[in-house]
Amino acid sequence: MGIAATFLGLVALTVLKWYEYRLRREQHASLAIDLSSEGPSEQDIRRLLTTAGLTITAAHVILASGGKSRRLIFDIGEFRQAANAERRPL
Repeated sequence: MGIAATFLGLVALTVLKWYEYRLRREQHASLAIDLSSEGPSEQDIRRLLTTAGLTITAAHVILASGGKSRRLIFDIGEFRQAANAERRPL
């Protein structure tokens, strides 16, 4: 009886591991960038993030020092299948 329970447990764990491997992965983060007025544009940064496979879910721009500096805040997410889980460099 103990051997059967152990075997059943191993089978269940193997099936769950296989299922988990195929689940969709979601990662969320906030990215804040402080820039001077000469820095890259918001569109350039958006293009870089989307090229890297990230999804921008919200964006905020805060102007400071009379427009001489700005802070860009992006809420970003990455959605991918576990089988495609390799990391992509920015």
